[in-house]
Amino acid sequence: MVVREAPGRVEARSAVRLGYHRADQVAFRADQQSACAGLVAGEGELMRAVYSHPLIAGDPVDVENVLTYNVGEGCLRTATVNGLLLERAFAVTPDPWFNGSLDHVMTYELTTLDGWRHWIAGQPLASITLPDITSLVNTNARRLWVAARRAGVIAYESRETLPEAVVVDVEVQAPLHVRVGLLGVRKPLVDGLLAAAHGYSGVHLERLVRLATVIDPSLQPDECRSWLIDPSAPLGRTPFVFPRGTGVQVSPADDRIVALRLVRRLGPASVRCSISTAVEP
Repeated sequence: MVVREAPGRVEARSAVRLGYHRADQVAFRADQQSACAGLVAGEGELMRAVYSHPLIAGDPVDVENVLTYNVGEGCLRTATVNGLLLERAFAVTPDPWFNGSLDHVMTYELTTLDGWRHWIAGQPLASITLPDITSLVNTNARRLWVAARRAGVIAYESRETLPEAVVVDVEVQAPLHVRVGLLGVRKPLVDGLLAAAHGYSGVHLERLVRLATVIDPSLQPDECRSWLIDPSAPLGRTPFVFPRGTGVQVSPADDRIVALRLVRRLGPASVRCSISTAVEP
């Protein structure tokens, strides 16, 4: 395992994908955190982070978690004040010092180029616009799912199966005086938006309907049922929501994301999201 730094750039290589608090990766994570904390975005700069590793069948990757949550979001806050671009890549340039054995590569860099490097948006699948950002305050994925469904999901197609790979583009617009911590809202926001574009296929329909007010105090059972059985499913059907203990968990197919763009813009408060199939340029 090795971490290398250059001005505005960090590269971390390992023989095993960085996990969450793995005991054998403590020093590696600490070195990565120290290096990433030195990335401070200037005006107009975004953080681009790429996880590269050859595709392995049956080994889904939540690229958001690998690049942010697993390394520790605190060390990335100064790099992501304006926005972040996360990508999954499958081609790895071998490191001659390690005979290609370190083929899990994570790179972080500051860039003024607002766009993905390894993917472009293909067929539009869904778009969602939240008319304000009140749902981002003290939020969770359940609350964002409710907000997105009430705002309305524009479905460009309906499908039974999950897409192989998608790109997700999210712009959070807010006035200058309103603080928005993009890293803090990233997980619940993206999960809630993706969940809103799923159709439900599971065995807990009636139980979830009874748990409507657990999902959100304002959610009525009939409203919950109508969303779960909605025939439009631009991201396919999956048991994206399920009872857990006395609560409810929202868990969409975020392992299908190969590119995520999450940026902040100045203007009247709103959130705009578009989800498309992923195409290699």
